[in-house]
Amino acid sequence: MIAEKMVYYYTQYLTPSSISMICEAFSRHRIFSIEHDRPFCHISKLVENNFSKFSLEHLYIILSSFKKMNLFFERCIILVCKKFKKHFSSCYIRRQESVLSLNKISILMESITFFNFQNKYIDDFIVSCVNYLEDYIEDIEEETSINISYSLILCNMVHINPYFFSFIWRKIGKTTYWEKRKSQICLLWLSHMIQFKWLEYDLPKFCVLECLKVFYLKRKEKKFSYSKILQNISKILNNMNIQHDIYVDIYGPYILDILIKNTRNVLMLTQDTTRNEINRDLGDFKIILNHLKLFGYKAKPINTKYFDSLCDEMKENYIKDILMNF
Repeated sequence: MIAEKMVYYYTQYLTPSSISMICEAFSRHRIFSIEHDRPFCHISKLVENNFSKFSLEHLYIILSSFKKMNLFFERCIILVCKKFKKHFSSCYIRRQESVLSLNKISILMESITFFNFQNKYIDDFIVSCVNYLEDYIEDIEEETSINISYSLILCNMVHINPYFFSFIWRKIGKTTYWEKRKSQICLLWLSHMIQFKWLEYDLPKFCVLECLKVFYLKRKEKKFSYSKILQNISKILNNMNIQHDIYVDIYGPYILDILIKNTRNVLMLTQDTTRNEINRDLGDFKIILNHLKLFGYKAKPINTKYFDSLCDEMKENYIKDILMNF
């Protein structure tokens, strides 16, 4: 690939602006392949080693590109959180506008909290964002409200400013943008029912019902599309003399794919894991695992696409590694 060679061989000539544009170009098509992963891994090292040269706008583009590609780079996230925390805190104290628009700030928040990674700097970053955004609460539109709500639920920080959260929550469903994010809206509503019942305002009924249809259709589709993989995993567990049940219905919105008997340990099939760290969940599935935790279950993800690509021996080793991490 010409673009990949350019990143490697012409690194010394690439400016922060050109690097951010390359990230944007590669992530726009969301082609999940090793050939596309390598430039991002290389760029993450460039960002870490030359961090002071990158502007806030460049970092925003790069981080949002990492999120689109489901690639997790811990050091980059921490560095970006530190820099933006200072920026938003300064803007808040001095009552200055940020270089990023309100919608871009919400996208950045989602990009930072998207991965299952807890860190003090992420918490500090989120607090500084919310403090800054509260001054512009009247200007926040529905798309931005959904992004902010989603990111706060991803990092379990809806409680840091109940007034602000309840205000942006009320903006969801006021236009038609929610129709583009039905899966996320359903998870927002489920989070409301499970995690923060103290919030009195509910999402519009027509919005919830439409999103629930999509949720249950996807759940049914998953049951059929993953059936062969589930039987394969069940066979591996039987060979390991591990007693288990499949398709366990619980008192809640989810079905447990595999429940290890006499334990609360659960294996859930998904494709929502980072592509460079296969056992790290992300996005919607991160919220689902958190809900299962609140129901008393300790769940681990099994990446179906990765599992399907392995030989029989490696499949067994993959399952063993996951079981060892409970």
